[in-house]
Amino acid sequence: MTDNRDGSAGSSGLELVVSEDRMSVKVKNYSPPPGTQSNLSLEDIYAELARLDVLLKPDEGLLNNILLRSWSGSPIKDMTIMTGIMPRKKGASFFEPRGNLSLPVFKGTLIGVYARAEQDQSGKNVFGRPVLPHKLDQEYYQEMVLGSGCKLDSKSGGVLAKGYGLVQMDPGKIDVKPLFRIVGEKSRIVSIIFPRDYYELEIQIEQLLKALTDMKVAESMVEQNAIETALENAHKTQSPQIAVVARGTPAKHGRNGYFELASSLQQEEVDDSDVTRRVDYRERSVYRSVAEGTVLGRIHQATPGRDGQDVFGNVIPGRDGKECPLGPGENVRLDPSTGELVAESAGLVLFQEKQVSVLDFLQVNGDVALSTGNIKLNKGSLEVMGTVRDTFSVRCPEHLIVHKNIEDAQVLAGGNIEVQGGVVMKGSGYIKVKGSLRCKFAENANIMAVGQVSFANNLTNCTVVCKDRVVSQGKGKVMGGKITAEKGMEVRELGSSYGVRTEVNIGLVPEELQSLLDQKKELKKHKDEINKKISSFDLKKSTPEQKKVIKEIMNVYSTIQERLLETERQLEEKREEFKKSTSLVLKVTDTVYPGTVITISGKTVQVQKEQKACKFYYDPVEDRVAWS
Repeated sequence: MTDNRDGSAGSSGLELVVSEDRMSVKVKNYSPPPGTQSNLSLEDIYAELARLDVLLKPDEGLLNNILLRSWSGSPIKDMTIMTGIMPRKKGASFFEPRGNLSLPVFKGTLIGVYARAEQDQSGKNVFGRPVLPHKLDQEYYQEMVLGSGCKLDSKSGGVLAKGYGLVQMDPGKIDVKPLFRIVGEKSRIVSIIFPRDYYELEIQIEQLLKALTDMKVAESMVEQNAIETALENAHKTQSPQIAVVARGTPAKHGRNGYFELASSLQQEEVDDSDVTRRVDYRERSVYRSVAEGTVLGRIHQATPGRDGQDVFGNVIPGRDGKECPLGPGENVRLDPSTGELVAESAGLVLFQEKQVSVLDFLQVNGDVALSTGNIKLNKGSLEVMGTVRDTFSVRCPEHLIVHKNIEDAQVLAGGNIEVQGGVVMKGSGYIKVKGSLRCKFAENANIMAVGQVSFANNLTNCTVVCKDRVVSQGKGKVMGGKITAEKGMEVRELGSSYGVRTEVNIGLVPEELQSLLDQKKELKKHKDEINKKISSFDLKKSTPEQKKVIKEIMNVYSTIQERLLETERQLEEKREEFKKSTSLVLKVTDTVYPGTVITISGKTVQVQKEQKACKFYYDPVEDRVAWS
């Protein structure tokens, strides 16, 4: 016989576990197998008990309670499915049930009475092996206590049920587990209907209806026909039946308003078969050039909710849908009759700050190369249909979209940059962006971004300074180079199996903090020099020419003082940012390779062994970089 006390999930998804003392079996966890919606059955439970070599017959009341919970969709965890037969010591008090524990009780049913053992009695564990009274801990001989669903009759000394349910006897405790289970925002009551009650008497429908009335269920909500049918089937088959015994009206929650993007603006990889597809404008970067009058999409209004009624006759409030958070921005108007957003001028479509806007733009039909020369815009955005070639420069005050690649060029943008291909540099080029940068990959690139840097495939030997986060989708591999991300980083792989040195700094850029400290030191030095010079003057004996010089020096002193105060303010901001950086993390969803150097909040660690799926963070208690 195998004493398998650990248990594991079988094909049914049911996971049973035997207690350490072998006197009980519990459902450790239950969830339906993936792709199925079938309910747990008695056959599933018996099969798992057989797999554990359990010999004692399980308590039918406990089994039925578990089946009901499965059918109602409630979680099943740490529920007792059976207990062994407890031994008794002579003189020890115990509870003596008066009926069949596998059948239900109703309100007022006498469950049993307290008694004392006249002599020692052996018990059995769940594997059928004898358990002698002296072999058990003293806790098994404690006085029985009453749990939920039952009460003590002070006159008779008997224990009475408070409602319709199954008696459950655990070591030292008696409970009555309700057989009416309220589900779905109290809009339904599900129950197991038995053919016979605790005293083996045939159950009548009046008993069930009274049990619902005792629960204060509204009479209009009771499903009497369903109860009658279930009870009739129970009598015919002599087996319990599951039924919905009361049904209210579920609340209908309103639909949230949403924006439906025009099909002409949808990206090629998007499945546009769903005409109600919702756009997450915060994450999505839809750059498309449109003509004046182009319909950009449609705002669908939120719908109101509709109240329901629970089985007790109370109102279940229906939530109204939230209004669409996206609205018209610059050069876009809303047609109130159709909800359509329409471009009022030709330009580049951009989603930002809960608005869809159409901005001025210049379109380069090919590459930025000898045919175009360097490009410098005074206003608007730029769309390059080809590649920004080696040694050329691009400057635009707003947004830049490049349909192919950026080579070893000098690129500056006051808004966002989207590169639909990659960034391939040789070391002399750079990208500076005041917004966010998005690309498929980058190699040997120098990138400075105020906003987020996101990539799909890889960052290889790049130098990145980002005041926001560095994040990846797809392969998400960072190998070589130095990455600084002030607000955190999330990638799939970090480093290389070949041991290529890869440096990551999370939090403040150390060079910036040091630069401010050096600046403060230099300003203070000049301030002290001017103070000395001013103290050497005697204003009473000064000539008009000397007074003019003193006035100029005082103006310089005032300017230095202002700059010193501004530097102090910036330093304080950086110090506050440094404090916040202790909560930032570097998350790697797959592998961190040896040779990777990680700095967080000024503390550094070098990875010596390959790590899988971990988070690196600063531990202020131990003042070091830790990971989990």
